[in-house]
Amino acid sequence: MYKVAAVSYLNTLPFLYGLEHSRELADLMELEVDYPSLIADKLIKGEIDIGLVPVVVLKDHPQLEYVVPWGIVADGPVASVKLFSNRPLSEVEEIMLDYQSRTSVNLVRVLAKFHWKISPRWINAREGFEQELFNGSTAVVIGDRALKLLGSVKYEFDLAKEWKDMTGLPFVFAAWVANKQIDKTFIDLFNKALEYGVNNIDQVVKYYSHHTEKIKPYFDPNHYLSKYIKYRLTDQAHKSVRLFFDFLRQL
Repeated sequence: MYKVAAVSYLNTLPFLYGLEHSRELADLMELEVDYPSLIADKLIKGEIDIGLVPVVVLKDHPQLEYVVPWGIVADGPVASVKLFSNRPLSEVEEIMLDYQSRTSVNLVRVLAKFHWKISPRWINAREGFEQELFNGSTAVVIGDRALKLLGSVKYEFDLAKEWKDMTGLPFVFAAWVANKQIDKTFIDLFNKALEYGVNNIDQVVKYYSHHTEKIKPYFDPNHYLSKYIKYRLTDQAHKSVRLFFDFLRQL
């Protein structure tokens, strides 16, 4: 039995739906949910076999490999990964970094240096840090918490849109990655389950209504999942990952 981990953010619900509704995988997989940076740690340590992890993990761990052509991609605004501030970029002196993220906090460093041309101090944030935004702080916030903050401060910078503006490419936030050789039969079933979830967004939103209802006051979940998120890792997506890693090596 393979140990699999995924994120429980709104944008990953199609994947969870597909996996949870696959009868073929029921006896072959143990599924757990956590936030991205913790899943990455578990995959690196061998505590799980497959994880939906921040794509930046692949840069320093070449033993990890893509297991299926699916991930969390944005080809333009993503809405759920933003820099929130009450100051314009030119006046930002420090930026708090979301503890739940690895890829997004590295993306903001790349954008700061190569796109915005600023040199802020970087602060590793702790749980509840987003409340500091209302005291004048600037912070990267990801996931459902970011959706709930939309419109709450003066300035918002969508990191996926900023990357698209800088490079012309989509941005890959996460990918399904394995730390060992996975049986082909399992991969085929896993791939089928993920695709089923992605192709049934309406059912996903209804099934997870306890989750999506919390988002509705801030963002329509159907619109978000179908318009803001791309799930397939295309050639352009892989090109974007390579370019992202090139920028990181220059930091």
